[in-house]
Amino acid sequence: MTSHVRTLAWRIAGLYALFGLAWILLTDQGLRWLNLGADIELVMQTWKGTAYVLASAVLIYLLLRRASGIIRRQTAALERSEVRHRLLFDRNPHPIWAYDLESVHFITANQAAVDCLGYTANELRAISVCDLLVAEDQPRFNALHERLCRDESASNGRWRVRHKDGTTVYLDIVSDAIVLDGRRARICQGKDVTAQVAAEASLIDLSRQLASVNAEVHDIGQAAAHQLQQPLRQVVSHLQLLAKHCTGLDGAAQDFLTFAIDGALRMKTTLDDVVELTGMDPEPPTPTNLGRVVDDVVMSLQPRLVVTGGQVHVGTLPVLPVRERHLRLVFLHLLDNAIKFRHPDRPPDIHVTAEQVGSVWSIRVSDNGIGIAPEYHLDVFGAFRRLHGDHTMPGNGIGLAVCKKIIEQHGGTVGMESRLDRGSTFFLTLPQGPAEAATPSSGLPPPPAPAR
Repeated sequence: MTSHVRTLAWRIAGLYALFGLAWILLTDQGLRWLNLGADIELVMQTWKGTAYVLASAVLIYLLLRRASGIIRRQTAALERSEVRHRLLFDRNPHPIWAYDLESVHFITANQAAVDCLGYTANELRAISVCDLLVAEDQPRFNALHERLCRDESASNGRWRVRHKDGTTVYLDIVSDAIVLDGRRARICQGKDVTAQVAAEASLIDLSRQLASVNAEVHDIGQAAAHQLQQPLRQVVSHLQLLAKHCTGLDGAAQDFLTFAIDGALRMKTTLDDVVELTGMDPEPPTPTNLGRVVDDVVMSLQPRLVVTGGQVHVGTLPVLPVRERHLRLVFLHLLDNAIKFRHPDRPPDIHVTAEQVGSVWSIRVSDNGIGIAPEYHLDVFGAFRRLHGDHTMPGNGIGLAVCKKIIEQHGGTVGMESRLDRGSTFFLTLPQGPAEAATPSSGLPPPPAPAR
């Protein structure tokens, strides 16, 4: 407001000076041009001065009237603005306060700040900001205050403040420089995040407890599985020896013995699968040529491919930072399932391809097998799920669960789509590493079809 009045005063003074100079120069020039004589010129100078006083008085009156109108309008606008800002300040739901930059004492605070800190507005004006900070935050505030006194920049941060009742309040505070009543000050707005901090601390504590429980369950599962393997091997071996030496048993007894051996073998397979599922401990990833990994898996499955007449077509696969032993197990399970669950009317035809999508690689393993019924699609990656119900096939339904665990340990995802009697496609996504490059497979030739 002061700057506007000062500018207006300078304009009035300038206009008055221009009017006076113009009057003197023009009237003097006019008298010289008329050349009326000394006596008449003296009289005219007197009338000229009188007319100047009257004209300048009228001019000043008009200028001051206009200036007063401008000042009234600006004053009314300023008052309305102050009312609006006061309402915004007082009724803001977030704590807002201002403090003197030199003394660090509170100047004003809204009702939300009073409710948040527990002090009345008068009590706040009698103390400084430092009186409310916890001791651990005081050195940080002193360093910040020194910087703000120099450059008056905006600031933000989380601070711990003592409530009047002695409890600690966590506030996210943003502040900026202002001039208030002629004093350098900081206007601050806070957000009470005490409940959020408590929730985060509780979540961290629960996460630690959960990690501890998971580690304990993992250790117990591993120990139990290993402890059960040795006596189970003894049961299986002795049952097999019993079946070998007891050749004179009748049909029913022989069937009972066969069922016992089959059950013991199935239990042993289940224990082996439990050890495999719980033993997928992370190890440091290294850049791995997935094309070479798939080629090695295909080579290990070559005898079964020859028997079934199957073919595996491997496209260009990338080099990714993964755990090679684990990814080898993933492809072994997927390709083994594609051969195991082949369609009885056609040989296995398996395709392994990869495509980069943004920052991840999407790998597809497709087959033309018997497929999976839609009602089982949500259960396909569960542990010990035998979706086909055929217990003559080996395995306990643990392979896809192992694949899911391995891929998720690498930060990827798994999925599938399948049509009954048409085949299945499994999708694997793996994050892109810093220096991967798509590398073609070695191009192993498909195995020859079996002799007819």
